[in-house]
Amino acid sequence: MTNAIKIIGIFVLYLEEEGMGQTGIITTCNAVNYGAVLQAYALKTALEDLGARAKIINYCGDEYVAGRKLYRKVSGVKSVLYNILICFSFRYRKNRKTVIGYFDRFKRERLEIEGAVIRRKEDILPDAGYSAMICGSDQVWNLNLFDDDVYFLCFGQKFPAVPCFAYGVSIAERMTEAQEALLKERTKHFEAISVRERDTAKWLGDLLNRSVVNVVDPVFLPRRERWESLAEGEEGGGQRYMFVYFISHAREDRQIVETIQSRTGLRLKVLNLHPVDYIKGAETLHGVKPEEFVRLIKDAEIIVTDSFHATAFSIIFNKEFYNIRRSSRNIRIENLYNIFGMERRYVKLDEMGGRWQRTGIDYTDINRRMVLLKGDSMRYLKRIAEVDNG
Repeated sequence: MTNAIKIIGIFVLYLEEEGMGQTGIITTCNAVNYGAVLQAYALKTALEDLGARAKIINYCGDEYVAGRKLYRKVSGVKSVLYNILICFSFRYRKNRKTVIGYFDRFKRERLEIEGAVIRRKEDILPDAGYSAMICGSDQVWNLNLFDDDVYFLCFGQKFPAVPCFAYGVSIAERMTEAQEALLKERTKHFEAISVRERDTAKWLGDLLNRSVVNVVDPVFLPRRERWESLAEGEEGGGQRYMFVYFISHAREDRQIVETIQSRTGLRLKVLNLHPVDYIKGAETLHGVKPEEFVRLIKDAEIIVTDSFHATAFSIIFNKEFYNIRRSSRNIRIENLYNIFGMERRYVKLDEMGGRWQRTGIDYTDINRRMVLLKGDSMRYLKRIAEVDNG
């Protein structure tokens, strides 16, 4: 009997090591982008909370798209000028390498990803023993950004009996007829599909002639306490501050931030991932750990951003925040306003005169909606977890 128990134990360990009965996740885990890795962490965590054994597949098809290259692909005058600027910016190159190190550590310790990065679809092992495959969240179906069929789980006969699911994917806001046809072809084998944007769910459902579910971004799935425990770094020492984080930035951003700062008297903390400091007199952070990114939002009094995930975490922590309105619409941020029934929190330079006033946010109804939306999304995920557990 003792020997039999030992043999069974060895077999169980073998199954665990070989990945049997796992849910394989294809997502943007290698991107040097705070939202990308935090949503990957949230999706993995949510599946595990439901009893699934989730494993993120260490895939990265394009290092340029993932933001892991210091220099940009040469595609015009702007990219050439940018590369020249980087060439002469020793501080930026040094900081960028440090930040990439932070993200690599997050991959190892939080996402539990080890080993070499997989560059080709052919190198994803067919005998990994996945009971289900899931792609998402984030913009993995944005064909203007990732034209890669791996993000559609198109593995042919490699995993013929494994059900495929999409969780909270986003697609391009504008697509050609050829891209729409490609989207139809690449989604035929999916067991179920869900997207982040409510309007996209209806549009995609009509295009594919099938049910498409609307779910929340994965960062809304873990309990707020989970994010609080993840956040690390020194506390702000009781000092009130405004946190500023822009994915892109325009000339008028500085004037907007300085106007808000002058009206509130708050200290400025700016997370700047660009080669040039664009807000003078602020405490400029040239890249922080993903955990610290969460902490900076959690402890801020006001957040000013154009980032979807910085906005999402502002809502999670019930913060006062403002979004910079760009010339093009941010459909993903507007979807947050719609699903949570929030007033638009946009600020524009021409509104920063005497008319602008600081406005708080009543989160009573927003938090109620968050609970309901999270419940619907967790029920969708539970369907995937049951495949894993079954």
